[in-house]
Amino acid sequence: MSCSLFNKVWSVLFAIVPTRVNAIFRPNGDLILAQVAEKENIPFILSGAANMTIEDVARHCDGEKWFQLYVVHLELAKQLIKRAPAAGYATLIITVDVAVNGYQERDIRNQFCLPLRYR
Repeated sequence: MSCSLFNKVWSVLFAIVPTRVNAIFRPNGDLILAQVAEKENIPFILSGAANMTIEDVARHCDGEKWFQLYVVHLELAKQLIKRAPAAGYATLIITVDVAVNGYQERDIRNQFCLPLRYR
């Protein structure tokens, strides 16, 4: 079931895709997912809305790391584009479906906001 993608051979045609605010479910959730991906020899894609920094995940995981970028603020995007490869991220994934944050009634009802505040 192995496959070749970007001149690398992977165990399976899977990756751990970007999910935001994993710390809601488990402290250091982003790092745990990255370490599982490393163990299984599949790419891990860090969300641009992760709870851990690009560098923190990279410091504790030697597996294949990709970074998902939301371009909402141009200057911040430029900084992240420089930080990701410097920290060892091999691939940049640009997400273009979110120009502005959406109106999410469930988030309003549940008082979801960033930074996270547990209630």
